[in-house]
Amino acid sequence: MSAVETKNRACRVLIIEDDQDDVFLFRRALDSVRSLLERDIECEQVDNGLDAIFLVSREEITRAVQFSILYSGRAIPVATDV
Repeated sequence: MSAVETKNRACRVLIIEDDQDDVFLFRRALDSVRSLLERDIECEQVDNGLDAIFLVSREEITRAVQFSILYSGRAIPVATDV
């Protein structure tokens, strides 16, 4: 991919957060830096780590464009022993 194509490609952000107030604030912060990046920002949001793993795995299988940024407001346990 050329430098021009990379610059024009949207920055894809996956927000992993279940608190909709935090999602709102994060999206608002992204809106404020959109002009600095000189790129569009596409956001997707899931409520938990399991949904995030599913979404990222599905994109790898379909060879879709990967996310540029994964954001989580807290640590996400992948597996726990009970």
